Amino acid sequence: MAKSATPQIKGESVQSLYRLYSSEKLLTNRRYQRKLVWTIDEKRSFIDSIQKGFPIPIILLAEVGDPGNPKYEIIDGMQRLNAIMSFIEQEYSMDDKFFDLNTIAETKDKLDSGELAQGVDALERARCVDFAGYQVPISIYSEREAQHIDEVFRRLNANGKHLSKQELRQAGATGAFANVVRKLSANIRGDSSIGDVLSLNKMKNISLTNKDLPYGINVDNVFWISNKILTKEDLRNSKDEEIIADIVAWIISDKAQRSSSDVLDGYYGFTDNLDASQAVDRHINKIGHNKQHTSMLRSIPRNYRQIQ
Repeated sequence: MAKSATPQIKGESVQSLYRLYSSEKLLTNRRYQRKLVWTIDEKRSFIDSIQKGFPIPIILLAEVGDPGNPKYEIIDGMQRLNAIMSFIEQEYSMDDKFFDLNTIAETKDKLDSGELAQGVDALERARCVDFAGYQVPISIYSEREAQHIDEVFRRLNANGKHLSKQELRQAGATGAFANVVRKLSANIRGDSSIGDVLSLNKMKNISLTNKDLPYGINVDNVFWISNKILTKEDLRNSKDEEIIADIVAWIISDKAQRSSSDVLDGYYGFTDNLDASQAVDRHINKIGHNKQHTSMLRSIPRNYRQIQ
């Protein structure tokens, strides 16, 4: 990897990050990024750390797009950045008080235009000023090759502490099998998007939520939950994608085999023997990705019952 890819580490104020967010320059890539899964309590705990001036983990961004007008793909820190932005935009309170929108220019403009409405009982201005000025540690990775960004994400999470095994399998996987599983899973959950890359601002619109919010997807209405197939924690850990991966392999394989972690690893090319991965990719490519996706989507309920 080129020396120019060496990350630059610096502090960036919450206000500066919100400016990037408002201009839709903070991007997520659903090819490898996990879903927005933090609960309100997890978000509050993180914001409390910032308010108390405690150190927080480094957020890793990849500079992409036009060098003269760069955007930043979030490699590590999507949940943290969302916690910050959603707190500022009045989605939840701290100690029953909301961020004062008059504190920074961008939120004041949105308040004046009616884009944002101030929550009842604003936090003291001094606390909001301190919060907006907090220096978030940022590491900017200048590598623009998609495959290298994918690999960085995979290695960051390789110890398995942050991602479930299935999320690690899917992270950065670009083969036909992985793409079909990812798109089928999103369609069934209801959180599909037109493209893989979208701004952090738009992620909340396709997020699963337990709360009665005016955006997002009610998790209770998701197929897996409404039919009592999986728990909400299972869905959070992408167990639905494991089921879809099993079904896809079951449908396209000449010889069905019982699901196991090792079998799934093989389909995703996680083993030294790539025969299984190459075989399923060849089959999908032979039929055609879109046709395979459509036919499988119709057959999911029937095939799910068959493999139980």
